[in-house]
Amino acid sequence: MATLEKIRKKAGLLVTVVGLALFAFIIGDLLNSGSSFINRNQNNVVTVNGNAVDYQDYMARENELTEVYQIQLGTSSLNENYTNQIRQVVYEDIIMENILEPRLEKLGMYITPEEMTDMVEGENISPVLLQLPMFQNPQTGNFDRNTVINFLNQIKNIDGFPEATQAQLAPYKTLWMFWEKSIKRNRMTEKYTTLLN
Repeated sequence: MATLEKIRKKAGLLVTVVGLALFAFIIGDLLNSGSSFINRNQNNVVTVNGNAVDYQDYMARENELTEVYQIQLGTSSLNENYTNQIRQVVYEDIIMENILEPRLEKLGMYITPEEMTDMVEGENISPVLLQLPMFQNPQTGNFDRNTVINFLNQIKNIDGFPEATQAQLAPYKTLWMFWEKSIKRNRMTEKYTTLLN
């Protein structure tokens, strides 16, 4: 009974403490709720070398790569294995852009247009192109330089074709832009590794 009497006497203090705790809980929840007005950093997927990549940028990259995979595989949907592979490639691209590329730039390393031409249709064909079945001769199974040259001529002159043909060639132009980026990255990585060795 004495304990109940003490609680009754200090009821105002108890209500105040519980009210403050409840208020602090609500404010804490509001600050951590992901509201863009209060906390914009919760939209960041990853931060690499001080550069934050937000969710929308990451998803745009993932959607672009998904489109490339769908075109290459000739399908409109991808299984979980491909989806995971795409996420890994996007993540590695982000790492490469934010760690390796600034170092290469600082060293003055780049790919010249002549070097790019050599890797695409010259004597030192990029391994990226060598592995693509699209550029292999059906009879021999070997890489066919003329197929690449014809492909490039078609997508470079896409504006000269009728609209229906342009619509058919547009996905291949997207593919080429992805392959070109991969060729450059692959070559830059080779150069950097050679420099380190």
